[in-house]
Amino acid sequence: MNHIAVNMENVGSYLKSRPSIGTQEFSENSQKLFGECAHDWIRIDDDIILHIANFTALEYFRLRNDRFGFLCFEIALKNEYIRRIEDRENNGEVGTVLISNSISAEYEIASGSRARGIIVYCDRKRFMEKFQLDIARVQERSRPIFLNEYGSFGTLRVPLFSSTMADVDQILNCNFQNPLRPIFLAAKVMEILCTLVAQINEYGAGPRPFSTRGLKVRTIEAAADIYKRELHNPPTIEELAERIGSDKRELTKGFQELFGKSPHRYHLQQRMEQAELLLKEGKSLSEVGRLVGYQGYRTFSRAYRTYHGRPLIPNSPIKK
Repeated sequence: MNHIAVNMENVGSYLKSRPSIGTQEFSENSQKLFGECAHDWIRIDDDIILHIANFTALEYFRLRNDRFGFLCFEIALKNEYIRRIEDRENNGEVGTVLISNSISAEYEIASGSRARGIIVYCDRKRFMEKFQLDIARVQERSRPIFLNEYGSFGTLRVPLFSSTMADVDQILNCNFQNPLRPIFLAAKVMEILCTLVAQINEYGAGPRPFSTRGLKVRTIEAAADIYKRELHNPPTIEELAERIGSDKRELTKGFQELFGKSPHRYHLQQRMEQAELLLKEGKSLSEVGRLVGYQGYRTFSRAYRTYHGRPLIPNSPIKK
């Protein structure tokens, strides 16, 4: 059986002398399990470690994670694995943030299964000091997760905001190289933690059912955010569905329900609205076309004419 053991104290020791490390570097089994896919550990600061999991398992394996003293914030955009804390299983938890403080956890994933998400490990004491979480806003039976020095078997589930989904997607798709990459990842992780703390402080947290409808809306909002952010190089519908943990049919249906148009039409609208703003700023037609993702003036002009029903005229405002 393929088995990997990861001790967070050892990971922290590795990261004292370097900003990041791949599981492949300290586990001889992992190369045949992950290949070149991302299963990395990154130092955010002295108290916070980011784990990126973005892979398809090449073989069946189990991973044991020993993490005494850490609060763990687990966010999955795609989850085809089983997570166990003691005898309690969690799977299919896409759309929530799983917060835990167990001494250890075990992950089991079958060959060909997909994992796409992050875990943020925070020193429990330093987290409570730094972020000033209002523990009174957490339901009483979940408070040991934040207060118990020796861990808790419980898991607190918090709804995942669309903005946090978008942050996780940006972490997983970060193309910056050093020295920009660690700066960008640290900023995103801190944004996620601040959003979660503000969310709990404002709305409270505790065991309660989540709306399936609400999750679908948040997922489509996250997809829309990706389109807005990547006007110049948009993903295909299939790529977008993969990134938010959905499929093409659900994505298309969700856009129709929420925006009244297909994903392609929604993205085209965003490009044309951005083009309007850039034209009003006095930018050249070729530059505007490039900034909103067209290879040349003719392609941009043709798309503009098709969308608006009239030719593109320099410096002319677009009429609604």
